[in-house]
Amino acid sequence: MDALDKYLKWFWNPNFWLPVGYTWEDMIAQTSGDEYYPRVEDIFLPSIGLGVCLLVFRYFYARLVVIPTGRYFGIKAPKKYQLKENPVLETAFKKYKSKVENNLMELSKRTSMSERQILYWMRTRAKLDAPSVMKKFEDTCWHFLFYIILFWYGLYTLWDKSWFVKTENCWVGWPKQHVTNDVYWYYAIELGFYWSLLFTLSTDHKRKDFTEMVTHHVVTILLVFFSWVTNFVRVGTLVLCVHDAVDYFLAGAKIATYTKKETLSTILFGIFLLVWIATRLIIFPFFIIYCASVESRTVQGLAESPTHMFFNGLLYILQVLHFIWSYMIFRIAYRRVAHGQIADVRSDSEDGKDELSEGEDYKGILNNVNDNSPRVRSKFRGDKGHQ
Repeated sequence: MDALDKYLKWFWNPNFWLPVGYTWEDMIAQTSGDEYYPRVEDIFLPSIGLGVCLLVFRYFYARLVVIPTGRYFGIKAPKKYQLKENPVLETAFKKYKSKVENNLMELSKRTSMSERQILYWMRTRAKLDAPSVMKKFEDTCWHFLFYIILFWYGLYTLWDKSWFVKTENCWVGWPKQHVTNDVYWYYAIELGFYWSLLFTLSTDHKRKDFTEMVTHHVVTILLVFFSWVTNFVRVGTLVLCVHDAVDYFLAGAKIATYTKKETLSTILFGIFLLVWIATRLIIFPFFIIYCASVESRTVQGLAESPTHMFFNGLLYILQVLHFIWSYMIFRIAYRRVAHGQIADVRSDSEDGKDELSEGEDYKGILNNVNDNSPRVRSKFRGDKGHQ
């Protein structure tokens, strides 16, 4: 216990978390009773509890609303595939995926299966991993519902706040800045939502930008939690509101695509693109990061503060992710103009295959081969003379 107390005392060192001359006792509400300053115990466990509650709500929302709606629009339930276990092919599948051109003969000898049978097994195995359209529809509908509610709730919460337009007020009087009940719940629900996203990483469909998304969730949780502890809540609310402003347009465009409303999808994608540029590439770097990096120094003199540098480091990581996603989005926009087709935004496609599931990579090959191997190998190797 002594070692734990010593570690906690070191971790919660006020010289890191708070400006010079302040202690944690200074952050306790004053005798007037009208002032509330953030405390760790008020956000950490409650937000995790909210995350669990959101998972329960999401479960019933999907089954009572989303799935029936999807069926109404013709989205079929996922097919169930039966596949006999084969450790040799399972290892080859994980190692080579669809690029098995140099291993078909070897796998055939090791499994006593024809090359056509091996390809069929690989195709079926890929389908087991590929998310169904209904699963994508479920996930997207949940994101749409949450983001649109949280954005407008955040906008309603911040509309009359002094720092919403004049960002310098984010630092006036810091760290003793009163946090109102509406701002507390805005923070707690947002943090709970990102906890819920981490809880479902293993069940949600994996997109091509999976690593970036995990990084984004972790950085956001750190940023929200850290900004609460240090009472950077005002600038933190601006970060949350700017991020929520664009995501529901993305989700809406994808929902329209899944329900085959292509015109609506194109319109929502166009709005999403404009709002993305305005919020992630203009407002976030030139107003919010400027507020945290420059205005904080001019108002409170935080240039040498470890708290200030750590918080800004998290913001810079988010901006790097914005640049990465912007590249992906502009590729999709070009594809839409050039080919008239919208793939899944920010990941090309959720399967990582540009709207083509891995199982379909084997389909064309299977349709053109029999059990003798030359045409199989020539197809993989690009030998046009055998096709």
